[in-house]
Amino acid sequence: MLVSFYSGTGSRSGVTTSAACVSAMYSARFKGRCAIIENHAPKYNGLSDAFIERDPFMVAEAPSHYGRRGTNFYYDWVDADMPPMRRIESAVKICDGKLHYIPQEKESRLNPDVFDFRFDKVAEKILDDLETRYDIVFTDLKSTDCLSTSRIVERSDLIILNLPQERRLINDFLYYYHPSYGKKSWYLINNYCEGRYGTEEMIRDNKLDSHSIHRLPSTDILPIISTNGNLAKFLTNHRYDTSTSLHFNLIHNLKTITTNLNRFAGGNGLEDHFTLKHY
Repeated sequence: MLVSFYSGTGSRSGVTTSAACVSAMYSARFKGRCAIIENHAPKYNGLSDAFIERDPFMVAEAPSHYGRRGTNFYYDWVDADMPPMRRIESAVKICDGKLHYIPQEKESRLNPDVFDFRFDKVAEKILDDLETRYDIVFTDLKSTDCLSTSRIVERSDLIILNLPQERRLINDFLYYYHPSYGKKSWYLINNYCEGRYGTEEMIRDNKLDSHSIHRLPSTDILPIISTNGNLAKFLTNHRYDTSTSLHFNLIHNLKTITTNLNRFAGGNGLEDHFTLKHY
């Protein structure tokens, strides 16, 4: 199953953060093999910043996963039709090995236009390979003009649209949103604050199914764990937090999203407490 995180509003709406949070929480809670990939070279606050902890004593760093790991390495293996077990070397293992992240090079190390062209050339082949080997493939899609974004959106089984909590932007975007995509879309409001344009008003204004709307609350901790490499560790450690926890609202909403995603994927929505499958 292919699940894509995307935003068409032209504003920063937390696509990368929500993709990292949902994929990590899902992998921590449920059985199955998951992978996550970007179709762009991150400029800042990318998936690698959320998932890969840096050495705090280094001023500049060229992480090993930018060498024989990452999409460039993966591209070469796929393009050469190398065996799948060789390609798995390109992945960084997260959530006790249940989530495989295939990182990109930082934009400062790679021309984004060259990467865009190269990724688009092999995108279908990469996705074919990933969907064969993983139960769920998450994609963090570039929101602006990108050769591969439209083809991945078209191919996706589920599109999670990230939207800012602004009435005009939401209503204008949904008015022009492709009707065929609407049937396979969820709507995720990031940095959600009570008292502003709410999900109830969004449902009423746009005649949406209430089950298709989710939210991630505004929280002080999310910007920190999204940039220090500890996001997966934090969510795994706090996934059983109770209502007395400072992070309960974030964890509760992520559990709601991932439970619904598990049911969408054909599961029963019940968390797996016992089996951690390493592969």
